[in-house]
Amino acid sequence: QFVEFIKSGTVTKGISGKMPDSHRQARDMLAEIVGLPKLTNSNLSPEEVEKLEKEAYMKERCYALLADLTEIFSIQLKAKSECYDILKNNYGLTDKTIDDCKIGYSNNERITINGNIFPSVIDALKSKDYSEDEMVKSGAFYTKNGKLIAVFEKRIVFHYLHQGKIKYMIGRKTKWSYDPEGNMPKYIKLKTSS
Repeated sequence: QFVEFIKSGTVTKGISGKMPDSHRQARDMLAEIVGLPKLTNSNLSPEEVEKLEKEAYMKERCYALLADLTEIFSIQLKAKSECYDILKNNYGLTDKTIDDCKIGYSNNERITINGNIFPSVIDALKSKDYSEDEMVKSGAFYTKNGKLIAVFEKRIVFHYLHQGKIKYMIGRKTKWSYDPEGNMPKYIKLKTSS
């Protein structure tokens, strides 16, 4: 987007499918700089190029969703003082470590973010224009009987960064985790899409 802005004065943002020429030119310029083949000259059909662009768009949306979710989980951890205290007292983590690592707590209930009240995390994400399909593809949610379910519900959540993007999460069971049969695993990993 930065290269596109410098070259054309415009930024392609929030669209999927066939990208404007300004976006394609910026993408091809960057590919050339790092020695990758230009997508425009890849002998792919326009439909194949469009499919690749849609996949790249969805991947970036999922990374953005995971980053937003990490912020929400961090807010929720601070709101759940007993859970926050467990991290400090049982594991010896400092406030700074918890903040710097953005350790969080998943709780798909009412949440206040920047003074705005949302009935659930799902509603908070929808307010940022994430679709239910994007939520599922991120791996942090799944559907059951037509209802969206949070993978890490009532768990302490740790995220993993790769090249500055949150690409993975893991949730640790807590005493608040719903486990009526007592066989829930201690850790649940982010679901990955096929």
